[in-house]
Amino acid sequence: MYVNTIANCKDFENSPLNWSQITFDRDPITKDFSFNIELTVHKEVSKKFGIEFNIWKCENEGSLDSCEYFLKEQKNFKICSYLLDKNQFWSVFTKAFVPPLVCPIKTGVYKAMKIPFQSSYIRFLPIQQPVIRGRLIGWDDTVKISCVDIEIVFSTEKRG
Repeated sequence: MYVNTIANCKDFENSPLNWSQITFDRDPITKDFSFNIELTVHKEVSKKFGIEFNIWKCENEGSLDSCEYFLKEQKNFKICSYLLDKNQFWSVFTKAFVPPLVCPIKTGVYKAMKIPFQSSYIRFLPIQQPVIRGRLIGWDDTVKISCVDIEIVFSTEKRG
């Protein structure tokens, strides 16, 4: 399994929350996958921070034509309460940021390095398709502040 894409959605490159410096690593011996990411916050995000989840299950990598919705427009506005949780599948992501992500999220640059990614992190999704695509839309109350596209491929080796 590997992450094929993590990128800002088109037309969101200059949003209040901007994801950048995304790089991927794979240990050649263990095959463990990790990634690095940088979050630039251009405008403080309130405690009403939310994320809208859209997930598709797909047959083919890189093609929306082979996809069908698994989860559509599922919004959660309790993200601030989850940021410092421990022993949750998202904790490995949230605890990696320096400085720590806490609400309200202040302006600045937040970096996360060597975030491990394992298939067990998405075991809660009963999806058998070889590709999962996701779009995560960030909200500050009723205002869209971010959008990220993700594509995860269930294969032992990255193609190309």
